[in-house]
Amino acid sequence: MRMRNKGSDQLEPAVAEKLSRRKNRWRFFIAGVLSLVLIFVYKSNDPTFAAMTVFPSWPWCLLILILLSIQIPLRKWLRNLGYLMLIVFPVLVVTSEELWTPTHALADKNSTKVAAVSLNCAGGMIEAAEEAVATGAEIIYLQESPSEKHLRALAEPKGYHVYHGIDASILLRGAPADVYESEINYTLIKRNGDVYVSLRLQPPIFRLDYYNPDCWQSQTQNIVARKQEIREIIDRAKSFDGRRTFFVGDFNATPTQLPADLIGLDDLWDDHGSGWPGSAVNEFPLARIDRFMVLFDGEYDSEPAFSRIEVRKTINSDHRMVVACRN
Repeated sequence: MRMRNKGSDQLEPAVAEKLSRRKNRWRFFIAGVLSLVLIFVYKSNDPTFAAMTVFPSWPWCLLILILLSIQIPLRKWLRNLGYLMLIVFPVLVVTSEELWTPTHALADKNSTKVAAVSLNCAGGMIEAAEEAVATGAEIIYLQESPSEKHLRALAEPKGYHVYHGIDASILLRGAPADVYESEINYTLIKRNGDVYVSLRLQPPIFRLDYYNPDCWQSQTQNIVARKQEIREIIDRAKSFDGRRTFFVGDFNATPTQLPADLIGLDDLWDDHGSGWPGSAVNEFPLARIDRFMVLFDGEYDSEPAFSRIEVRKTINSDHRMVVACRN
């Protein structure tokens, strides 16, 4: 009887260890499959997956790590976490610009002159617009703009021309614009051959009821409509024959959901971004939806518009301010 107990005591840990190894193999296999799925989802740019791509890829990677690494005792949990991070890491390499944030520190730190800023004014708060004006930028792009009356009272005494729109507005120092056009989702001006567009595309839908087919359908329709919206704005801006056409503001979509090359623009952050890219929301900047993009006519490809772009925390807006500097 004593021998049987002794054998049982020796066998039980061996069986438990075998089961643990088998469970871990399944963990790593599932993590690998999910990683491949994420890479496919984000690189395919298929609107069918908009319910997922409305978020950057790194929160999904974090969710995989949390759900699949948990194990008691703590020593095993840390070991699993290490292996899983190696499995999930390729997703971040391929799909997440946030991974490359440290390289943005290489941007020109000597650029201190603020040339342009963009800020969503949180439903028309004049206090948010005041923060943008306080930078002294030559051109200010506002979204969810304050009223024309309040904007003129703020900006004109400081030397700005005010080009107001229903949602997006532009404040411009120096010579006035030669052309001014405003629609519900953008305001456009042209000066000295360059075209400037402040825009705010329709907002995204945030739903987590992934079991509901309507969640996927509504998200798909939303991103398709937003892509059509930006293409129409680009086509309209092209008709003004600008040497450079700047599209700046709240795109309400992450770069992985609405890539610049998909709509034929250059994202200026790619070459001149500095620091953490997220602009929304202000307190927890999960996503970069406020962007500086440009379309060249072919002659100005080698002429940098800015030498550094950074994102700054604000006081009165639910977005962070995007600040473009030049030497």
